[in-house]
Amino acid sequence: MSAEDVKEYSAELVGDRLKGKLPDRQLELVQEIIRRAHDASTDLAEAKILSDADSLDDIGALGVWRDLRKYVIDGRAIEEAVKAWERREQYGYWETRVRDIFNLTTARRLAESRLGAARAFMQQLGRERDASDLPPEEIGE
Repeated sequence: MSAEDVKEYSAELVGDRLKGKLPDRQLELVQEIIRRAHDASTDLAEAKILSDADSLDDIGALGVWRDLRKYVIDGRAIEEAVKAWERREQYGYWETRVRDIFNLTTARRLAESRLGAARAFMQQLGRERDASDLPPEEIGE
């Protein structure tokens, strides 16, 4: 499903689940917030907050977990995930993403913090993958 399809499906699902539990006008607003998430031209503060919350899921431990899980499900080695991460780092993918995708300063700061933790984990995973964390005197044993 495309991102637009997911948003539309989510809006319809919310409509089905909350019908009769919220006044129609509020329910329509909730659906519009979902549909406008990740829309750079939106003025809806709630849609910006939803966008930032959704984007935060892609950064940090949860994002790393999703990437690793996808590689394993696809039958690829962890080494490929580490190399993909390293390529993103090399080309400044994460800095650009944090700078350009978040609407709120608080979300941007949280993303930077999560990114720092993810970097530390991926760096350690890379060291352990190639055994570069072993002391030189123990490599030849």
